[in-house]
Amino acid sequence: MPLHRHDGSYFGTLCALDPKPAELTEDNFDLFRLLSQLIAFELEAEDEQQQREVQHEALTEFISTASHNLRTPLTALRLGMGALETSTADRLRPDEQRMMENVRRNIDRLNIHVNDLLTFNQLEAGALHVERRPFDLCNVATNAIAVTNTLISEHGHTLELDLPEPLVMHGDPRRLEQVLVNLIENAVQYSAPATSVGISGWATADMVHMLVTDQGPGVAPEHRERIFQRFYRVALSVSGSGLGLAIARTIVNMHGGQISVEDNPRGGAAFHISLPSATSGEDRED
Repeated sequence: MPLHRHDGSYFGTLCALDPKPAELTEDNFDLFRLLSQLIAFELEAEDEQQQREVQHEALTEFISTASHNLRTPLTALRLGMGALETSTADRLRPDEQRMMENVRRNIDRLNIHVNDLLTFNQLEAGALHVERRPFDLCNVATNAIAVTNTLISEHGHTLELDLPEPLVMHGDPRRLEQVLVNLIENAVQYSAPATSVGISGWATADMVHMLVTDQGPGVAPEHRERIFQRFYRVALSVSGSGLGLAIARTIVNMHGGQISVEDNPRGGAAFHISLPSATSGEDRED
């Protein structure tokens, strides 16, 4: 009995050997044909699963190799650009300065995407870990702003900062800086030109909070969970890997916290991060 895939292509042959041949009735033939179809479907499903696993492994390996190969020249580019800007700051024409700024912006943007790809690869491999040490989340926010400053100013955005008090917690400041960088980049991408991006923080009894706001189109209720899925983007016209928010949620969850998106009262979206404070004890290792 021939075995066929669901598209009709030939898959193999099912044979039945009977030491005592008997007449094949119509009922037996129907049963045999049904059995061959079930076996074909099962084998096809197994074959497709194996193909998906091979493709996934190949994709993970490619992302890892490409990301590591990009990180080294990117680091060299950033250092070279810094030295070049310092040595030529008073000798460049305005158009040359704009060109240098554009190069730096694109290096910073590419570096953000490479970091996301590396983190995604660690997530896929189950190798993403967070450190545990005390730090001030306000300092992390300041570092994230330094990384994204050129992106913020690129389209004339203004930054509204409200960090009135230390926000002390235990965790991995490097990973949480990546979270804030991704949220700020997301705010910049979706905000209209010449609008503001806001970063504010505050503390409650046992939690520290940070809010990143924009004045873009906002996020409709039906998208508010889906935007934290890998590769999901509400607007396909917006550039990006589609990994930033998924990575942000994973890192926040690994710290025992939560991240969600709300309406910005001034119009747009507000991404709210809440994390256990240093006094809560919930984020300490046993």
